[in-house]
Amino acid sequence: MSIPCPRCDGVNLLPCDRDGLEIDFCPKCDGVWFDRGELDKLIGRVVREGLRPDGQPVAALLDCLEVD
Repeated sequence: MSIPCPRCDGVNLLPCDRDGLEIDFCPKCDGVWFDRGELDKLIGRVVREGLRPDGQPVAALLDCLEVD
């Protein structure tokens, strides 16, 4: 199911799955959107672990986004 970007007319968000956390982003405005509870999961992971299981910084959770 496609979810429209709240900012951009006619553009659908693209899902990005990172370690079991689905992040939706807009390919036009580079906005990142979380569904209910997803931001809490990310914050909990940062507080609990500080690092991903592969040793990369948690910021790397967003590395699937192609931001210029």
